Amino acid sequence: MTVSKQLGVKVTLIVAVFNVEEYLDACVDSLLAQDHEFVEVILVDDGSTDRSGEMCDTAARRDSRVEVIHKSNGGLSDARNAGLCRATGAYVAFVDGDDWVEATHVSRMLGVAMEHDADVVVTGFVVDNHDRAGSLVSSDHRRLDMVEVVEPGVTPAVSPGLVNFLGYAWNKLYVRDFLISNGFQFEVGTSLIEDLLFNAQVISASKRTVAVPAGTLHYVQRARTTLGTRSYPDAAQLISRSHLAVAGLFRAWSVDAVTSVDTLRDLAWDRTRASLRAIALDRSLSLAARRVQAQRLVGDGFVKAVLKDVWQAGVSRVARIEARWLARGWVSPVMVAILVRERTNRRD
Repeated sequence: MTVSKQLGVKVTLIVAVFNVEEYLDACVDSLLAQDHEFVEVILVDDGSTDRSGEMCDTAARRDSRVEVIHKSNGGLSDARNAGLCRATGAYVAFVDGDDWVEATHVSRMLGVAMEHDADVVVTGFVVDNHDRAGSLVSSDHRRLDMVEVVEPGVTPAVSPGLVNFLGYAWNKLYVRDFLISNGFQFEVGTSLIEDLLFNAQVISASKRTVAVPAGTLHYVQRARTTLGTRSYPDAAQLISRSHLAVAGLFRAWSVDAVTSVDTLRDLAWDRTRASLRAIALDRSLSLAARRVQAQRLVGDGFVKAVLKDVWQAGVSRVARIEARWLARGWVSPVMVAILVRERTNRRD
């Protein structure tokens, strides 16, 4: 019997559900198969137009630990907030409706949280890559590389990789009362960076955040359109807001100025290139429209400052060259280079 079973502490698992009928049963089954028996599963049907809503109701009839919320479509943040308002567990975790977790997912995080009296537990995770037929091609274990406990007076070894782990809600366990008493919620109407904005505030206020290097959540990547292949017209604003959020977290952690400046620069550059990649791969746009959107991105004042910093102090020669080209408005050669790399990676 696990320590978490002996303690009898309830954990609420909140699942935002929107048009995931192909994957929902596997997700819910994995939550109900936890070796920690005291779980509450809240399925938030965010206005699904497929059978997802009916499947949620079926799951609730099958297991009394499942509760269902049906609401009009308001987006991921709104659905998570609705679930958080209904949660009754001492701890809460978020899971996407097309992912799944191993049987020890809750008990591992809960044991760590209670051992260290932590407000937040952060874990690594597993990326499951599926082909177009739905078959598992490979699994990539993404492990954390940070100090185990972060608390006042303890500054972690920050890096862009660490911040990327903090940019997800689904690889964490939170103390519910800590979230509620501080009024922490996901920002409705914001896409792509809603998890980062949420976690930057939460972890800045956390008395103790604990890292578990390996993870038991399986983030499923399928051969379909994902956030990585969808462009956002407000990409420059998202990059800027991400920068401000992480800068606030670094101040709370008392990260030294040199490390903060270097890491924030590298993060902004990574996000700029990711945005350009998304534009280059966005087949809903014509080539001319992609060029216009890319020009708008690199013409933004904040992004221009990032490009200048990278070409003057970038860590690689390629980064410095690309940043200088983009600063001059030469988006086409950089986007071509991105597409060539994309095709090369697919062949590999």
